[in-house]
Amino acid sequence: MLDIDSDDSAWVLQPATDSYTVHQYKDYVDINKVTLTWIGQSNIAPSVSNVVLQIYKYAVPAGWETKATKSDGLADVDFTLTANMDSLTNYKDPSGVVTCRVYQFAAAG
Repeated sequence: MLDIDSDDSAWVLQPATDSYTVHQYKDYVDINKVTLTWIGQSNIAPSVSNVVLQIYKYAVPAGWETKATKSDGLADVDFTLTANMDSLTNYKDPSGVVTCRVYQFAAAG
């Protein structure tokens, strides 16, 4: 399996084995304005189960914030989730790292 910390441009296969699948990634960001971009696909159509891009907010109240959602389209087709962030002040950890995740709930069985 590929390590997202060592090669953030590689496709990472993470099959869902639970109620949802999560692809988490992080990067050191030395600027305050950035566009978050995730390109991928799912074997569950986004029209059946939304795919969500979130960023972790460290400021109070801390937690995951949704920045983009894909709710249409077919399974096994590439798509892109993007979000423009004009300020990362509340989203960097003390060392300047920003953490994001993309997730999708598994389809009801």
